[in-house]
Amino acid sequence: GRNGGPLRKGGAAPTKKLAPCGTLVGHTAAITSLHATTYWLAGLTDDAGAPVSFTLVLSASMDGTVRVWDAAAETCLCVITGHTDVVWSVTSNAAYHPSAGGESAVAAAAADTKAPE
Repeated sequence: GRNGGPLRKGGAAPTKKLAPCGTLVGHTAAITSLHATTYWLAGLTDDAGAPVSFTLVLSASMDGTVRVWDAAAETCLCVITGHTDVVWSVTSNAAYHPSAGGESAVAAAAADTKAPE
């Protein structure tokens, strides 16, 4: 357990119910992987002087696609196609959105999605 103490056996672990903060709808089959990343827009600040950022959520699906979402607006920015089977995982960096498919292939779409307006 924590701090070297014994693990507690039996009994239910404490739970906290969280309300959903939004729903992203668009895939036609089960979602297999999610990745969220925050981008800061270079040189842009809000009225308080804080850097402007936005969060993208990438979702991989058994429908063979990856979707790129604007988390705040709850809208799909683009659908990445190219896999011929289920997409098992997806991640992102500043240049690419690589994904791994059931057809034993890795696809890497350019991460050129524009910031939400």
